[in-house]
Amino acid sequence: MQAAGCSRVPQVPPDPSRPPRRPTAAVALDAAAIALLVLGESLGGLLLADRSWLSLSPLFWLGIGLGAIRHVLWPRPSWFAIAGSSVRAFIERPASRQTWLIGLTSRLAVLLVGVLAVTTVGPAPSRFPFHVSTNAVENLPARFDAGWYLTIARRGYEWNETLRGHRNAFAFLPAFPAAMRVAGDLLTLPAKVARDPEFLGGGNGRVLWGGVLVSMLCFGLALGNIRALCALDGASGARQARAAVLVAAYPFALYFSAPYTEGLTLLAMTGTVLAIRRGSLLQAAWLGTLTGLARSNGWTLSVALLAVWLVERRSGDRRAARFMVALCPLVGLGAFLAWVFHRTGNAMDWVWAQGAWGATFKPLSFWARQYHAVDRLGLAGYLRHETIEALTLACVLWVLAMAVLLLRRRQWLYAAIIACYLGPALAVDLLSIGRMTAMLFPASIAAAATFKGRAFLFVAIVFAAGQAYFAWRFFLWLPPF
Repeated sequence: MQAAGCSRVPQVPPDPSRPPRRPTAAVALDAAAIALLVLGESLGGLLLADRSWLSLSPLFWLGIGLGAIRHVLWPRPSWFAIAGSSVRAFIERPASRQTWLIGLTSRLAVLLVGVLAVTTVGPAPSRFPFHVSTNAVENLPARFDAGWYLTIARRGYEWNETLRGHRNAFAFLPAFPAAMRVAGDLLTLPAKVARDPEFLGGGNGRVLWGGVLVSMLCFGLALGNIRALCALDGASGARQARAAVLVAAYPFALYFSAPYTEGLTLLAMTGTVLAIRRGSLLQAAWLGTLTGLARSNGWTLSVALLAVWLVERRSGDRRAARFMVALCPLVGLGAFLAWVFHRTGNAMDWVWAQGAWGATFKPLSFWARQYHAVDRLGLAGYLRHETIEALTLACVLWVLAMAVLLLRRRQWLYAAIIACYLGPALAVDLLSIGRMTAMLFPASIAAAATFKGRAFLFVAIVFAAGQAYFAWRFFLWLPPF
């Protein structure tokens, strides 16, 4: 007889497709084993130089051993069962499949354009500053700034007094080269097993291709974040997909297929904003710090977050926590500057290294340069002879127009991200302004809500054509870079 006022809680049958929960100790062993398997080769080279067994680091073998111990003590769920359930969950989510389809096909399409460019036309010998392989396809990631990231990933930051005030590696932040090094070491595993030291162009080539894999993986994850942000605003699945397509098709999105920091920075930025909006402040803190360590202007995310914090003036016991989270991108940059001071004795060496690429305060010079070019060449001549500049200008104007739409919709954070990220770049007239606009995901979120049907299709096709044009030039060692 059931007591009055009580009700029986219905028993939910266990889902047979999901593996049983793991004990805490099993989770800890899994985490340690996977960390050693992923990082063992990198850490092994740093901590246990010239020590290996069957060409693999002892730390990597330790990871295998910990994994074996875990499966002996707790055979269920196995790693295979966990991986299988994850794959099944992915297959059962159409939005996830669609997101990764958009991300991977767009990235592979850019690489295909690069392969066509180098195998049919090929760069002129004078435009070949460095290479890692005589094979044009293996050498595909070796372009422009990738050389700096490769140097940092392989040798770290080298310093002597003659570098002060000149172009040097201290202009580039460490998060992406570190990830690039780890990915390159993972690609070394098949080279060791096959005893083929020239696999993917040798050690340098594997690190560069590791950077490509990091960029593509981060880009796919970032697209998922962008869709989640749209969902928080009540956007339909179709609108979420439009936002993802516009980010992937954007003309300067070609850098998400290269060993450049854009992919990691986009993931860190979108992850920070998504975590804040979901109230996961600890996650937002470390992702914000990663943003500050990933790119030299990642600190501007702090400015946007602080500006919105001041405008909204939300009450409650978490207001101070939001303020601390907003500071995290600056904390990331500050940590790097402290390390620069430790290495060189002057944290300003990072600023001076930026200036060696022409990054000096020149208000309105970007706009003045475009105006004088049109005045000198005429509009037709400007479009014909300064095509890259014209397309860069068009992209900047597009992003600013989307920022105005965001302001009208009172989406303050998104508008602030665009203004704070793009404003300083325009003020110093950076060479990479075009690349920077590719990471301003709020513009695509705004456009996805504005353009539908044929209008959206037209914009997406124009974007994709521009990206193909830029990719063709980029892989031939021509601007944009």
